[in-house]
Amino acid sequence: PPPPPPPPLARFRRASTPISTIASASAKPSTALFSRLRGEKREVSRQLKFCAGMPRLLIIAALAALCLLGTALSSRDEDDMAAGPPPKARRLHAQPPSSTRQPCPPRPDWRNLRTPRHRYAFGDSALQGAAGANPARVPEGGSPARAAAGASPAHAPPPVREGTEFPAFASLGLGPAPEVYRRAVGDLRELSLMPEPAFPRPPPAGGSMGDVGGADRVSGRFRDSRRVPGETWPEHLQSAASTPFPPQVTRGRRQLRPVAAAAVEFTCSHQLDAVARREERVARMNKIRRSLTLLEEQARRSARARGQLPQVRTVAGSAAVVLIAALVDAMRYPDVALPFLILFGFPVTGIIPDSNVYRPVPRSPEEIAAFERRHRDILAPQSCRRWMDDLTNRVSRNGTRAERDPAFREGLARMEDKIAAEFEKSLTGPPRSLNHLRDAFQVPGGLGCRPLHRFVIFQGDKARAIDNGKSSGTNDAALLFETVCLPSCEWVAAAAAACLDWARRNPNAPTPELLLGTDDVCSAYRRVPCSQPECTLVCYWSLTGSSVKDPKPGAVYRSVFGHPFGLTAAVVNFNRIMEFTTTVASLFLGVLAEHYYDDYMVIEVDHPKAKGSAQQALDSLHKMLGMLPLAEDKHKPPGSTNDVLGVSCDLSQAARGTVIFQPTARRCEKVLAALTSHQDLDHLSPAEAASLVGKLGFICSSLFNRLGRALLAPLRERQHDNSGSTSWTPAMSRMLDALRIILDDASRSARRVDVRMDSDLPPILIYTDASCSSSEKGLGIVLVDTNPASPARLFARAECPEWILARFNDPDWVVNQLENLAAVSALMTFRGRLEGRRVFQFIDNTAAMSAIVHGYSRKPDLAVTANLYHVVSATLRTDVFFEWVPSKANIADIPSRSDHPDWPAFLSEGFEEVTMVLPTPEEWDNPTRILERHRDLDKRS
Repeated sequence: PPPPPPPPLARFRRASTPISTIASASAKPSTALFSRLRGEKREVSRQLKFCAGMPRLLIIAALAALCLLGTALSSRDEDDMAAGPPPKARRLHAQPPSSTRQPCPPRPDWRNLRTPRHRYAFGDSALQGAAGANPARVPEGGSPARAAAGASPAHAPPPVREGTEFPAFASLGLGPAPEVYRRAVGDLRELSLMPEPAFPRPPPAGGSMGDVGGADRVSGRFRDSRRVPGETWPEHLQSAASTPFPPQVTRGRRQLRPVAAAAVEFTCSHQLDAVARREERVARMNKIRRSLTLLEEQARRSARARGQLPQVRTVAGSAAVVLIAALVDAMRYPDVALPFLILFGFPVTGIIPDSNVYRPVPRSPEEIAAFERRHRDILAPQSCRRWMDDLTNRVSRNGTRAERDPAFREGLARMEDKIAAEFEKSLTGPPRSLNHLRDAFQVPGGLGCRPLHRFVIFQGDKARAIDNGKSSGTNDAALLFETVCLPSCEWVAAAAAACLDWARRNPNAPTPELLLGTDDVCSAYRRVPCSQPECTLVCYWSLTGSSVKDPKPGAVYRSVFGHPFGLTAAVVNFNRIMEFTTTVASLFLGVLAEHYYDDYMVIEVDHPKAKGSAQQALDSLHKMLGMLPLAEDKHKPPGSTNDVLGVSCDLSQAARGTVIFQPTARRCEKVLAALTSHQDLDHLSPAEAASLVGKLGFICSSLFNRLGRALLAPLRERQHDNSGSTSWTPAMSRMLDALRIILDDASRSARRVDVRMDSDLPPILIYTDASCSSSEKGLGIVLVDTNPASPARLFARAECPEWILARFNDPDWVVNQLENLAAVSALMTFRGRLEGRRVFQFIDNTAAMSAIVHGYSRKPDLAVTANLYHVVSATLRTDVFFEWVPSKANIADIPSRSDHPDWPAFLSEGFEEVTMVLPTPEEWDNPTRILERHRDLDKRS
């Protein structure tokens, strides 16, 4: 080592006396002299130590500077982690540029897949926690399932104390609400169209009352929702005769939300200046958004410091989370965790946070404990490693099929084109190999990820990619405490009825001429951020592979930054944002709108100063919130007739009290072609069945009496089948034959919904009942027509034929099947009197009534009789409303039993007996025979 530098002795020499002088002055120095010398020695020693420590301080300072520089570079790398492949590789996935597409945010750097930093960039793996890693990072108050998932406090909504003034802002973790935020919330409350909006939660699913004329349910259970009082049959009969018949629009599956009343008032009262009014409101909201700009930046910086995933920033980095929080606090909206989840991502496994908006699903402690055990088993690293081996075999079979099936190979090519388009939009990551995946997600004992199997299905001429969250077990690792409650096309009728009711209450105002417009969210599920990227990886067979230098077929893994379509939690997570956006549009911009998943239905007024303003305001709101942009190519301007998900909605006669629904021929042809294709291939997977159930269910809601819903029972069984069976069954063939007749152009009839809130024509009252004993299987029907022009009191009775009893497969449900058979026989017996009329039908059996009300049942025998009822009702075009009646108040109990003690009193009321008509064996086995016979009668007439 180099010699040490000379000590700085100048000060010592100046202040000290030379040693030689002291020695010559005295041979024996004094005590004071030696004390002085010792002090000078200590001073020299201190200065020498300081000089020797200077290089060490410089080294420490240099190391600190290097650490700061490394942190900055690491932060930049995390922001660019999805930047995609190098230029040569990107040309492989090049897509034609779009003139309307906005610039994409940067992706993370794909070249650092093998570094430990990449593993950190993907956040706290839910499966690392299952292996025992990071036990201290479990959120306080979390469940054992969340503890098993290893969720970090940054990615779990923090608990908010009751009584907090601004709970949504508190969930962001930015400290007390500053004055600018308080002013913004106050300004939003002044802008609201309703001072104290209400957000009632739908009741739990159960036996709920509705009608079979297209409406699904009314709040409450059968016994708690009675409109007609009476505990004895004379009392009930008298009360039913004076009870007004409920209008159709009050019985829809999803009625207008409470805040929609403000939108109806705004839409109808500002028919002449809606454009200017909505533009003013949009401008005021934009001003509020600009005032929160500094808080938005603070929220983003805080999220980065707290471990926000780069995928979340890529998907929802432009979301105005502070503005969303201000809207939540201003409305006192129940989903207070929504801004936090948008900022850090929604979970897809574990216990999914409840929004307090949708219909609750009660869970017992035993069910939760069983889920926690199942969750740990599924997400254990050893389990994930076994699933990876199984997934490799599944994907390899797709490659084998692609080699020998050109059509399947073409489907894979089209699927890859769509994946490349998503990659260009920064919605997915680059292609990776299995080695990359293992290096990034390797944990002690196995793997820390559970990819989904992505495969292609054919729906007519369309190839659609499906991410199978069921086969991977990811859906079983998620527990939800709510289920979505979405509307059907009947919402349009409910909105028209509300506008007509406003016109009736304001006779001096012009009756609004209504129009319908539609919009669609672009890449809907993909734009919802996810906090668990290890569960949103997908694996599929690629024709080009993952290597850019040597492209060849093989299994490819990609990271989906948002939500894949096949996850159970994705449905609730996406609709939480859509529900919030729809509520804000109604409450602050006066937009009368509703959403069905990612599709908007918007009601406008046909006036030059109002037409189109609602859809423009809705688009401005989405841009203001900075997420879920609307697709320009799917925008449909307002018109008197418009198509909504394959259903034609005609509002041209809405001002006169009628809205017409009819499934479009194109949608019916596509669905039938898809079913025929599955029949020819002898293959129908649960995922494919679920897709068909959703499309056919929406189509059937537009048919009279939702005709055909019970026919979908084979599809529903396959949808929930866990046995792995994919073959086409004879029951599916019978279903397809019936749907061909129902959806045929000649027999498909438009459904006309009366949107008037009152009617002068009294309804017909029908009571049905059945007796089931060892000696008697009796059916009883009673009809009371209260129309003064044609009053009648009739009844019919019969013994159930043996051939029908032989077709009942479940002896425990015979009485329920007989109850449904009596209801079917009532329509067939009084066919001439019921045609085109409104009917109050009373049944004392809730199981039988539920099968008819909902149009289907899991019990095959009940599904058959429910379908028979709907077919007969459709041919008669009756508007039926069902209600439960106590057994002692059911007058039909008398004719169903030959030994009933009230026979004399019953006959004294003037009832006349007629012959009961029952379905024939051919009609029972094939209900479409009833439609064919009715169609033949119409042609003859």
